[in-house]
Amino acid sequence: MADTLIVILNGFHVPLIYVELIFGVVSIIVALFSRKIYVEES
Repeated sequence: MADTLIVILNGFHVPLIYVELIFGVVSIIVALFSRKIYVEES
């Protein structure tokens, strides 16, 4: 399973900076979203 995942990722050849950018954007969205929920609950 892990081997096929590595092969798929190698097939895409996505630059690491794009992966880091996507992770950064996702974490920011998650942070804002959880903060919004926290504000609404309190």
